[in-house]
Amino acid sequence: MDFKTLGVAKALARRCEAMGIESPTEIQKLCIPAMLSGKRVLGIAETGSGKTLSFTLPMLTELQKDPYGIFGLILTPTRELAIQIEEHITAIGYPFKVSVATVIGRTDMTEQSREIDKRPHFIVATPGRLASMIQSPHISTCFKHCRYLILDEADRLLSDDFSEDFNTILDHLPPKDQRETHFFTATKTELLENLAKQSDMTVCDCSGSESIKLPSTLSHSRIDMARHHARYANLVQLLLDPVEADKQAIVFANSCLEVETVCRVLRELGFPATQLHGNLPQRTRTSNLNSFRSAKNKVLVATDVAARGLDIPNVAMVVNFDLPPTSRASDYIHRVGRTARIGMLGTAVTLLKTQDREVMDLIEEMIGRPVEALAGKALAEHEEKVIELLPKVTAAMADVKRRMLEGGQAEEMDRLTARRGVKRAGKKRD
Repeated sequence: MDFKTLGVAKALARRCEAMGIESPTEIQKLCIPAMLSGKRVLGIAETGSGKTLSFTLPMLTELQKDPYGIFGLILTPTRELAIQIEEHITAIGYPFKVSVATVIGRTDMTEQSREIDKRPHFIVATPGRLASMIQSPHISTCFKHCRYLILDEADRLLSDDFSEDFNTILDHLPPKDQRETHFFTATKTELLENLAKQSDMTVCDCSGSESIKLPSTLSHSRIDMARHHARYANLVQLLLDPVEADKQAIVFANSCLEVETVCRVLRELGFPATQLHGNLPQRTRTSNLNSFRSAKNKVLVATDVAARGLDIPNVAMVVNFDLPPTSRASDYIHRVGRTARIGMLGTAVTLLKTQDREVMDLIEEMIGRPVEALAGKALAEHEEKVIELLPKVTAAMADVKRRMLEGGQAEEMDRLTARRGVKRAGKKRD
């Protein structure tokens, strides 16, 4: 089966072939014909399975029939994912002069307003920034002919965190009988399943199981942390093998300050590390992510802004320096989904603090399997190496924290985080 068989325009199918995309994936086989026939779609498939093309190709096929104004709006929870989707649509639509704009936070709002005024074919946006802009009459008018609304990472977008912004955006789009709304996710949730039933939606489910499915090539383990401060030495020991083998790793921490500190400690110890979190300017975030994608940096330390949807193909290991909070335990699935992509081997290791045992219980219930603790000979060998590393790592931690304190970085991080917290409380996330 090829893309033309699915109903994709011949010129688009040829473009796919020219880009080396010769055969549709399973999720594309299900979603593309359904969208082209006018059905509302809920597409469920793991990251890396081709969900972006599943909604891009039908929209581009229909765009050729009526290429006027803002034709499609794609909402996504993070800026990095918005930029990635914009790049994919631009690449596939390049021969057809398809125009795409991103509307995301931490970038110039005046410039974004000018881009919307040009009425590009597609807008890719984060909810907070678009919600604050679309209430302006001249911006709202630009969306009056919008035919498609796509929710990528729909499970996250439909959470309480985004509900007010999402409803604001809906209020300024054409009524639902004049547009098509489609949902795409890597995580099957009860909310989405109920929504599909109530809305007579076509469910295109490639998750393969009623429970959350993770790749068989992904190994999970945990190291129980009796001492909180020993996490740094444990992390360093975990990273030594992947880095020496020229492989890449992502380290997840829960706060911007923790990410900053961990990254600085790793760099102090000679690791080629970079960071990604919400307090960084967007230009820095994009640059850091690109340096990791290109393997200039082997370690990415990040908050959950890096947990969803990003296309980083060669990650060998994911380390949970912190587990996500209980209310977002499912983010574990998205974090570990950064490795073991497309049949490749991957490792996920959690440095488990005593107070996180409840979260781990929830995670194990979700994935339907225990996350085994490192034990026996393997644990003994690991601990021996950690003990050897402790003096060097402890000294690096002290130096980094002293410099951050003297330079005021810790206070600046707290200030930025507090400001972002106020914005969230006011429902102005971007």
